[in-house]
Amino acid sequence: MDDAKKGGDIDLFLESEEIIDMQTQIQFLTAIYKDTTQREVDFLIKIPTPKNLPIYKIAKKEGILLC
Repeated sequence: MDDAKKGGDIDLFLESEEIIDMQTQIQFLTAIYKDTTQREVDFLIKIPTPKNLPIYKIAKKEGILLC
Protein backbone atom coordinates (compact mmCIF):
# COMPACT_ATOMS: atom_id res chain seq x y z
CA MET A 1 0.00 0.00 0.00
CA ASP A 2 1.30 3.45 -0.91
CA ASP A 3 1.05 5.87 2.05
CA ALA A 4 1.59 8.80 -0.33
CA LYS A 5 -1.67 8.19 -2.19
CA LYS A 6 -4.65 10.33 -1.27
CA GLY A 7 -6.85 8.53 1.22
CA GLY A 8 -4.00 6.52 2.72
CA ASP A 9 -3.91 5.37 6.29
CA ILE A 10 -3.34 7.58 9.32
CA ASP A 11 -0.38 6.82 11.56
CA LEU A 12 -0.56 8.17 15.11
CA PHE A 13 2.27 8.15 17.65
CA LEU A 14 1.45 9.03 21.24
CA GLU A 15 4.21 9.50 23.78
CA SER A 16 3.00 9.34 27.36
CA GLU A 17 4.72 9.86 30.68
CA GLU A 18 2.23 7.46 32.25
CA ILE A 19 1.11 3.95 31.42
CA ILE A 20 -2.14 3.97 29.45
CA ASP A 21 -4.38 0.97 30.06
CA MET A 22 -5.72 -1.04 27.14
CA GLN A 23 -9.34 0.07 27.65
CA THR A 24 -8.33 3.74 27.35
CA GLN A 25 -6.26 2.96 24.26
CA ILE A 26 -9.24 1.26 22.63
CA GLN A 27 -11.59 4.13 23.51
CA PHE A 28 -9.15 6.67 22.05
CA LEU A 29 -8.62 4.68 18.87
CA THR A 30 -12.37 4.15 18.46
CA ALA A 31 -13.02 7.89 18.77
CA ILE A 32 -10.29 8.68 16.22
CA TYR A 33 -11.58 6.03 13.83
CA LYS A 34 -15.14 7.40 13.95
CA ASP A 35 -13.88 10.88 13.06
CA THR A 36 -11.66 9.85 10.14
CA THR A 37 -14.25 8.78 7.58
CA GLN A 38 -13.40 5.13 8.09
CA ARG A 39 -9.75 5.42 7.03
CA GLU A 40 -7.32 2.90 8.47
CA VAL A 41 -5.60 4.15 11.63
CA ASP A 42 -2.30 2.76 12.91
CA PHE A 43 -1.76 3.68 16.56
CA LEU A 44 1.60 3.48 18.36
CA ILE A 45 1.97 4.37 22.03
CA LYS A 46 5.28 4.94 23.78
CA ILE A 47 4.93 4.54 27.52
CA PRO A 48 7.61 4.88 30.19
CA THR A 49 9.91 1.93 29.63
CA PRO A 50 13.63 1.36 29.51
CA LYS A 51 13.25 0.13 25.92
CA ASN A 52 13.69 2.74 23.22
CA LEU A 53 12.56 0.88 20.13
CA PRO A 54 13.70 2.05 16.69
CA ILE A 55 10.08 2.65 15.62
CA TYR A 56 9.82 5.42 18.23
CA LYS A 57 12.80 7.24 16.71
CA ILE A 58 11.37 6.86 13.20
CA ALA A 59 7.96 8.16 14.28
CA LYS A 60 9.47 11.22 15.94
CA LYS A 61 11.81 11.92 13.02
CA GLU A 62 9.34 11.46 10.17
CA GLY A 63 6.08 12.47 11.84
CA ILE A 64 4.33 15.81 12.10
CA LEU A 65 3.88 17.14 15.63
CA LEU A 66 0.20 17.86 16.27
CA CYS A 67 0.43 19.35 19.75
